[in-house]
Amino acid sequence: MTRLPDFPIPEEVTPENRVCVQFTIPDNQAYRQIVLGWMNQLCYSFNWQRDETHNAVICSNLFKQSREEMIASLTEGCTGNDMYFKMRISPENGCISEAQYEPDGEWIPFMNQCCCDSNQVKEYRISPTDGTIEVSTDGGVTYEEDASSIYAMSIEPVPLAGDDGNVKRCEAANNVVDNLKDVQAGISAKLGLTYTLYDFAVAILVEICAIVLVGLTGGLTIIPLVVALIPKIIETARAIFGLSQAAYDGLFTETVWTTTRCIVYCNVQANGKFTAGGWSAIKTQLAAQLGSGSAQAGSNLASMVDVWALTGLNHAAAYGAGSEGNCDDCPCGSCDFSAWEQWENGVVLEQDETHIKIQAVFGSGQWNAGIRNVNINDCCCNVEFAVGEGELITVIGYVPCGMSNDDQSNMLFAYSGQLANGFALAGTSAFTVTITGNGEGDCE
Repeated sequence: MTRLPDFPIPEEVTPENRVCVQFTIPDNQAYRQIVLGWMNQLCYSFNWQRDETHNAVICSNLFKQSREEMIASLTEGCTGNDMYFKMRISPENGCISEAQYEPDGEWIPFMNQCCCDSNQVKEYRISPTDGTIEVSTDGGVTYEEDASSIYAMSIEPVPLAGDDGNVKRCEAANNVVDNLKDVQAGISAKLGLTYTLYDFAVAILVEICAIVLVGLTGGLTIIPLVVALIPKIIETARAIFGLSQAAYDGLFTETVWTTTRCIVYCNVQANGKFTAGGWSAIKTQLAAQLGSGSAQAGSNLASMVDVWALTGLNHAAAYGAGSEGNCDDCPCGSCDFSAWEQWENGVVLEQDETHIKIQAVFGSGQWNAGIRNVNINDCCCNVEFAVGEGELITVIGYVPCGMSNDDQSNMLFAYSGQLANGFALAGTSAFTVTITGNGEGDCE
């Protein structure tokens, strides 16, 4: 029988911080394969000691993040020539990983996957579009919704009654806020109880996900269905883990709830439902608009909406008593992104009035994407950027309202929320980005 490594489970399984370690390796393809193959051993749970709380899974997942950072470090952050590198599971044989060493180059066998049945290899990810869980059986070439996930098992909610319009939009927003309040109260009740951080994260995930499984929870154990979502909530759980119940409740002032209602209202459609762009915009705006003393509440609420995914958000809008919160004074503004276009670089992947998603292209040593309003001389809009696949992007310039930038002279730097009508984005690796409005400006 093959002897496997037996890495010890640390006493502190999930340290608060991560540390960067830099070291050099001999510069050729074979040594890179050897080093990454060594790192892969830390990413398999069966190479860690076993315990009753299954910490081996947590340890291996932590090192999966480290492996991704190590792969990224092969193309950035080092001296010498830049090196392009990507890795995937072979679409023809799920037991072999392959590497690519130049853009659009040949995929070369990299290493065999241990203990593998090629007919059973599945790769999972959180959808960058709507937050649901997706699965790939062809090595990450294509993904589809995981039929066994918490989102796929949910029941389609009954639509809100009445005519489409602002009344229905406000009813949906009130329902969402009421359900967020229920989640917040459920999390509050768990503070002060005896939990490990991991168990606390699972407990609050169950609270958040209850709305997704309306109609199914009676005969269903949902804990196994939400464990896969731990990475989406662990930082939020860590941030509030040490708070008292009173301190946590004190974060959620009436102003927080009023602002949240308006953010939701400004991103819901006339039929009381949300698009993927609206879901993404709500997360971004909760973090952006609930700043200063409300930042932790905003982050907490954004995490709830993130875990809900688009499916859960639409459930939350449909189920509730429709409280009497007023939406008449919500400053939604107008940022119609159906009138925006790709500019200089990039490929538009999807677009409607609420958002535009663009994919960068490679040129001049970096990945670039440009976007602007067709009516660039008159449009003014305050936007938010939500990164999809790829590394964090940099806004290397923006065009202030009223300036055409035909000769590139009006491309200014340091965008931090100014009204603008065009943007240049860049990154050190391939990226996609979704751009939404945050309720300010005029881009009709």
